Amino acid sequence: MQKSSLLSCSLLSWLTTLAFALLLQGGACLSAIIEDDSFENSSGKPTDKLVLNGNDKNNLQRRNLQTRHIATTNHDHLSNLESSSNEYITKNNIKVSKNRNLNQPRDELDTAPGEEERSWRFITISDMHTMAAFSWNGIAINKGKKIYQDQANVLRYIHDNYGGELVLTPGDIASFGGTRLSRIIEKLGLGDISDQEAVLTAGMNCYNTAKELFREAGYWILLATIGDHEIGGNDSFFVDRPGFTKVHTIPQARQAFGNAFNRNHNNDFFLFDYQPWFGGDKSDDVTSRPLSTKYENTTFAYVHQNALFVTVDAFEIVGDGSSDFIDRENGSGGEGAVTCTVDGDEDHLRWFENVLRKGRDDPAIRHIIVQAHLPIIQPVKKIFSSGQFFDNGEESVFWNLMNKYGVDLYFAGEVHSNTVTKTRHEG
Repeated sequence: MQKSSLLSCSLLSWLTTLAFALLLQGGACLSAIIEDDSFENSSGKPTDKLVLNGNDKNNLQRRNLQTRHIATTNHDHLSNLESSSNEYITKNNIKVSKNRNLNQPRDELDTAPGEEERSWRFITISDMHTMAAFSWNGIAINKGKKIYQDQANVLRYIHDNYGGELVLTPGDIASFGGTRLSRIIEKLGLGDISDQEAVLTAGMNCYNTAKELFREAGYWILLATIGDHEIGGNDSFFVDRPGFTKVHTIPQARQAFGNAFNRNHNNDFFLFDYQPWFGGDKSDDVTSRPLSTKYENTTFAYVHQNALFVTVDAFEIVGDGSSDFIDRENGSGGEGAVTCTVDGDEDHLRWFENVLRKGRDDPAIRHIIVQAHLPIIQPVKKIFSSGQFFDNGEESVFWNLMNKYGVDLYFAGEVHSNTVTKTRHEG
């Protein structure tokens, strides 16, 4: 049986400072499927893990970007390392054989020598943390702010210099964790409104403006992943921290994120529901998202060109959310009343497996790419991060399903540093 590989990529963050304009510091440059038995690190020696050089602590404190290594790959092996002295993004080149036989299995669709190929690219930007500045006003007012213009300039620069047919954001496009609910209500200036109304309104302002920023830069397809800081994060997941606790507003945080990024302006329909890949066969029960679950607006699948992209909301409230959870024996929890998993919701997990199975069995799908906010494989490099990880890591059902169905790339954020790990799966 042929062996192929799954790359797990934990990415850097996009940071801002008062002294400098926006600096994009996030992302590894990766590509399509890796099917060779080994690859080389920057020293030229074979390795099972490639850790990309990120900014060290002193450089982060100075916010002074130096030359760093970025890894790039071609269709079937990890190629040379390139350097960049400016922005960090993930630019992913995928090659499509123009003469391929779509009746071949996925793992046999390699391009023959001399066969013509067409490449296309997508961009990954993780942990921006900047969009919360747009939470207090609508798009019209936000577009007049200097921070809007600064971020628009950076996104235009990325688009004009790196291109990309779509953008993946593996979480934390904004950050609400350290903001008291009373402060959110005060800054909205809408009078005596509930915590839930405040979180929904602030989120819609924030994410609608963020989507407009990407569209203005030329990116009309944005696959956004919800992170811990969008639904609370850190102090806000603990029930015994008055003023900061946001467990009771997580449904509204999800609603705002899903409505703004994944639904049309009038909230009439979900943007990714009407794909020909879903529902073409009446016997096919695979939908573009896990309907009738709490994740139905924040977990979804999207097919573009020859690739299947699956975006996953990986946060679950434990029980009724009234108490904090930690399982020291099994290494789970420790994040208050919220834990980091997909394994706990059978319907969510069943949908995920059905989508992966359909992607594996479809000869037109050459690459399967999954993103969620949380790293799974450890160790990873971590800078200025609480370092949340998937419960049970490589032993989780979620990870083993990705191995079982031949997922090629898994993108995560959270840790604000680059680590790329290659694992091997059968199939």
